[in-house]
Amino acid sequence: TIPGNVVKIGEEAFISCTNLTEIEIPSSVKQINHHAFKNCTKLEKLTLNEGLTKLGFECFTNTKITSVTIPSTLTDVYINLVTNGGPFAGCELLKDVTINENATTIPNYLFKNCTQLEKITIPGNVVKIGEEAFISCTNLTEIEIPSSVKQINHHAFKNCTKLEKLTLNEGLTKLGFECFTNTKITSVTIPSTLTDVYINLVTNGGPFAGCELLKDVTINENATTIPNYLFKNCTQLETIDIPYFVRNIGNSAFENCSFLDEIIIHNPYCNIYNKDVTISDNATIKGYATSTAENYALTYEREFVSLGSFTLGDVNEDGMIDSSDASMVLAEYALMQTGGEPTFTETQKISADVNKDYSVDSSDASKILAYYADSSTGKTPSWD
Repeated sequence: TIPGNVVKIGEEAFISCTNLTEIEIPSSVKQINHHAFKNCTKLEKLTLNEGLTKLGFECFTNTKITSVTIPSTLTDVYINLVTNGGPFAGCELLKDVTINENATTIPNYLFKNCTQLEKITIPGNVVKIGEEAFISCTNLTEIEIPSSVKQINHHAFKNCTKLEKLTLNEGLTKLGFECFTNTKITSVTIPSTLTDVYINLVTNGGPFAGCELLKDVTINENATTIPNYLFKNCTQLETIDIPYFVRNIGNSAFENCSFLDEIIIHNPYCNIYNKDVTISDNATIKGYATSTAENYALTYEREFVSLGSFTLGDVNEDGMIDSSDASMVLAEYALMQTGGEPTFTETQKISADVNKDYSVDSSDASKILAYYADSSTGKTPSWD
């Protein structure tokens, strides 16, 4: 029994205590050092109480722990630079992990090389998932990232070779490099809140590099940016449909997507990073006539297919700009304000957004009516 005044458990304090079957770490303990319970080959029951802040590397390696609850107070985890092992590395029976619901961070390396971990629920208060937190959890099959999570750091789920289902919710803003490399993810929806993506300067890999089964990507319809490097080296990606509200496609966003057959860019004003590798040269670019997509295709000698043309203000596409177009805009705006599903096509959104502020609302309807009034009274109409 560890007394309630103990603050630190030293390095190798209980290493190779081969008849130890259970241990409770009292809330007074702030730190468990490297190898503290390593090779306790009969240790099955482990209780970590709130208050613990630091875990050394390979604390519980080669034990028979099957389940553990991680305290919300845990912030610092260490890794063995020789063996690459985190605190639970080599816990070959550890399948059931619970993270305290008040936890805000999953520390770096926490579950590194926990090869039998099958499922993990990330609580709704977690803001950050640390570097290599779940790397090489080779039995993990699915993960949902709650909307509380703002940041997933480098290599967080790398080499989770059975990971097939990934859910990224709105709220996520940052993705580290090679987060999901060497997984079996086949599809993913990118949140509109994602703004920052990092690249490995050694391997050149973005967050999804090496996802050899990733073919189906959906961009949230409210997204405004495709961040730099987001899909770099996603070699199996086949088609991408970029919604109207996306205003920027970042540097190397689709570089080396060697199987990318087509990229559809609905925003005729979208700012495409002016570099030949922003979009893989094998992709057919689809966009509106005279759009920035067409200009990019001409500049870098890519195949371009027109989605047609549009006329600002002519929402019902009858060849005229009049009060009926303004009425359609007001009806769509009212529908969205009351929680209804939008009904406008991508072309109608572009035609309706006459002030080019990437929203369809009453100000657009007012401008359409003003334009109509000018044209009806013989004045030269203008959108300015």
